[in-house]
Amino acid sequence: MKKFNIDNIPNQIHDVCIIGSGMCGQIIANVLSENKKKIIIIESGKFKFDEEIQRLNNFNSKGLSLRNNPNQKLNNQIIRQFGGSANNWGNQIMFYDEIDFKDRPWVDDNLKWGFNYDELLNYYNKTLNLVYNKSEANINKFSKNLTSKINSNFDNSFFLDKNFNFPMSFHPQGVEKFNYKSSFSKKLFYKKNVIILTNTTATNFYFSNSKDKIDKLEVNLHNRKIFIKSKIFILCAGATENAKILLNNSLNNKVLDNPLIGKYFMDHPRINIGSIILKKNIKLSTLLGFKGKNLNFRRGIRFSENLQKEKKILNSHLFINPLFEGHEVETFNKTLQIIKNLKYFKKINSNSFKKFDFKKFIEQLYFIPHRISNSYLNYVLSNFYLITKRNFSFKKLSVDYHGEQCPNIDSKVYLDNARDKFNQHILNINWNLKDIDYRTFKTFSDYFKNYKNDMFEFHENDNYQIIDQKHRIGTTRMGESKTTGVVDKNCKVFDVDNLYISGGSVFRTGSSANPGLTMMAVSFRLAEHLSKL
Repeated sequence: MKKFNIDNIPNQIHDVCIIGSGMCGQIIANVLSENKKKIIIIESGKFKFDEEIQRLNNFNSKGLSLRNNPNQKLNNQIIRQFGGSANNWGNQIMFYDEIDFKDRPWVDDNLKWGFNYDELLNYYNKTLNLVYNKSEANINKFSKNLTSKINSNFDNSFFLDKNFNFPMSFHPQGVEKFNYKSSFSKKLFYKKNVIILTNTTATNFYFSNSKDKIDKLEVNLHNRKIFIKSKIFILCAGATENAKILLNNSLNNKVLDNPLIGKYFMDHPRINIGSIILKKNIKLSTLLGFKGKNLNFRRGIRFSENLQKEKKILNSHLFINPLFEGHEVETFNKTLQIIKNLKYFKKINSNSFKKFDFKKFIEQLYFIPHRISNSYLNYVLSNFYLITKRNFSFKKLSVDYHGEQCPNIDSKVYLDNARDKFNQHILNINWNLKDIDYRTFKTFSDYFKNYKNDMFEFHENDNYQIIDQKHRIGTTRMGESKTTGVVDKNCKVFDVDNLYISGGSVFRTGSSANPGLTMMAVSFRLAEHLSKL
């Protein structure tokens, strides 16, 4: 790791100061560093997780609970650490649909972004090539070649319905965490024109005499205040932290005062809408997923654009997952532990094998999340099920709704009277959904209840719980002017000449797709814009 002379930093004037070291900040730094820009990255967290620093993320929840999972663990949190919440990212790649960039009068009056969908597709390709050495065309080619080999009656029971389309979800093998171990991040460590400061929390902006340009940024570096001077500042600290910094600074800087800061807070509501009880055994299915050597993929289920318009609903989707009985899961976990014990030559309790079912063990091994399983084993098992056309033994499937949230001005983050250790006001988060959000998942549920087929029957979940996906977006949204947004089409904060924002906070619509790839693409677009200035 490079060492910096901290005492010299306040005397330097950088070309770009990036606040936040997550995927968006690193994409911008990577692109701009190739243009010989002098860059400094400010990260509040350390290279490794620190529980005390994590407390700076504390907030008060006023609306729908953002902490309603009693078993929530660290890996479900928004992380304040080098690499940000990408430390917990499952590497899921999903593409926005064209409809996400269209005006939809039944959703909202003005949904258009500051650039078009074709431009986004261009930056999807650039981002995939930069981070994964893959293009969108290669990914789609892979999925088409593979799906032609999978002939599943379960899939076909949906594919013939013209009211559905089927969004793709991809997981490249080798999860890119953007942390200090990441191959992508390590490239930044050795660039001479990039400085990375960790344990450094951004607090106050100081403006020049003209009042429309930031002169310097006050930061707390290892409990010591210093000032960072830069020609351009970019907030890349996540949707809630970007809003927190702006809201705190707007108290003393009128130029930053914008009533839309913190408004239109969005997440992706996840709801188990019910279960599918199979009437027939099913084989390998694209709706359940295929795990390849270098890339995993699966299909979701989404209503067509025509039906969305007819029913006046959102562009949401479903994922379908196998369900195993409680004792099967318990036996599976015990068996995994036994395998680990073998590694250390510990004594094995033979009673653990009494309920062992090898067939179900292999199925559970195949369907555990890819990021905690072995890619080569997954590949072998996928081909085993593909070649043998063997039926799975499970009889029940979970139907999980992944919602697009309708933009809602009453869903917001705002300042609390309480302050953190750096004397910054903490946040209240009031997460709210509109009637159209509830109507959308109810439309899915009603449609499945009346679905006629010989493969399964659907049982509705009457006791549903709304769980947030930790996909926080929309708090500094893009707009045509200060009356419709916080940043312009190039992600520049209105009325401030040298302050930009990137990441999910600038999103105007949320889609239902995992936002990771789109956040990186928007950041790549901003970096190319800045490189031309």
